[in-house]
Amino acid sequence: MPSKWNNALWKLTASVALALSFFVLNWSLLPTARLVAQAAPAQPPSAAVIRASAVATVYLPLVVKAPYPEEDLRLLINAERTSRGLAPLAFDALLAQAAEAHSQDMINRNFFSHINPDGLDPGDRVANAGYSASTVGETIGAGYTTPAAMLTGWLNSPGHRDILLSPNFTEIGLGYVTGGTYGHYWTAVFARPN
Repeated sequence: MPSKWNNALWKLTASVALALSFFVLNWSLLPTARLVAQAAPAQPPSAAVIRASAVATVYLPLVVKAPYPEEDLRLLINAERTSRGLAPLAFDALLAQAAEAHSQDMINRNFFSHINPDGLDPGDRVANAGYSASTVGETIGAGYTTPAAMLTGWLNSPGHRDILLSPNFTEIGLGYVTGGTYGHYWTAVFARPN
């Protein structure tokens, strides 16, 4: 007859195996385009911790699927570029910071322009974000509710299309913010570093 200790250990082992099987199965079914690598937190939430014994802890990463319209738009822009024989644009966090700040500024101060009310242009905003660029371009849009609609709007505008398809740019940052007069504000900042 098994002891209480062996019975409890067996249940714990089975629970851990079941949890890991569930995790592996779900992880393998996720679309790879949506996977985001993230370091385990220093103090993981108690719901994400399975204690196997007094000395062993299994941490299961929390996978949350959330919409990332900026990344979706970057992928669409790069698909358009590569379909025309152009190199894809690499993501840059400083350019994204400048782009998002401009989208938010347009909402906060109720304007729609490449030049903000203080007279700062895209090059100024990129430099203020800490990016050293040899060339900068910017496209903005408002009212478009999806990345695909925004890309179509830019491609139908000769000036915006020229920036999106310029071989002079190697990096991109995108900012998307909701609110304000038009509901949806998009900024794409294109650059080539010095």
